[in-house]
Amino acid sequence: MRLNAEIAARPGNPAHYLTRGELYAKHEAWDLAEANFLLAAELAPTHPGLARARGALALAQREPRAAREFLDAALVRDPRDATALVLRARAHVALGSRPAAVDDLDAALAVIAAPPPELFLERAALLPPADALRGLDAAIARVGPSISLQLRAITL
Repeated sequence: MRLNAEIAARPGNPAHYLTRGELYAKHEAWDLAEANFLLAAELAPTHPGLARARGALALAQREPRAAREFLDAALVRDPRDATALVLRARAHVALGSRPAAVDDLDAALAVIAAPPPELFLERAALLPPADALRGLDAAIARVGPSISLQLRAITL
């Protein structure tokens, strides 16, 4: 409600449309999310976060090619955007490009100060067992003992 009031008061602010689009996307209201992203793009085509949000939406809608294009654009603007790197890695996986996905996950892990174990598990799932195990060992050394990392390492 407050966001809608802000948009009514300041209809030229692209950040409000971006935020509302992200909220719609969280609730899987894809058409409404896209409509808000398009409004934000009309107002400010290079607004920070817009390309990443559109990439996330395309990925959620199972459109990995479109997602990759948006995320490529986001990463041109900010090559250290960890969220965009992780999302693009997932788009690469959907497109069958595991090496590119691993590269993006490696780049994301390099910029995230305290990465969650799930990212290391996601990366390990893309690698041959020996490489995955080495990666999990490095992850445990970096983030400390994590049950999920240890269980996956034992499984390998």
